[in-house]
Amino acid sequence: MLKIMPAIYNAPPTGAAARALMDVARELGIAVNIHSGGNNSHPLEIGALARRYPEVPIIMDHMGYRNEGRAAIVAAQDSPNLYLGATIAAFEPSFVAAAVGEVGAERVIFGSNWPNCYPDLALEALRRGGFGREAEALIFGENLARLLGIAA
Repeated sequence: MLKIMPAIYNAPPTGAAARALMDVARELGIAVNIHSGGNNSHPLEIGALARRYPEVPIIMDHMGYRNEGRAAIVAAQDSPNLYLGATIAAFEPSFVAAAVGEVGAERVIFGSNWPNCYPDLALEALRRGGFGREAEALIFGENLARLLGIAA
């Protein structure tokens, strides 16, 4: 998987550097994780990139948390190759519940943001969201395993 950090590396999702990286990901047949939130990483820009590269699975890390969560959901609704990474957002199950309700558990992927956050606390927060076993299995590993081609 390729990671793009628009805010740190001044590589906006609609810019030339991000597109060059997406060309490489497409050529290699790998997924891309893109940080959302903050400078140069608005969810709708990530959505525009996802529409330009429909064959490349993209995980929008933090799913626009917190101020742009609605935009992240809209972007995912418009792009079936766009998955919502619940990193940090896991600590607010209602935020993740909105994504699960509007996009589906099949398009939400767990992330803990370790070492800055504790994975066990993030897992527990989502479990308290009451999504059910099937949705939890998808979010906590099956979706990512499928994207990475390591599903059993």
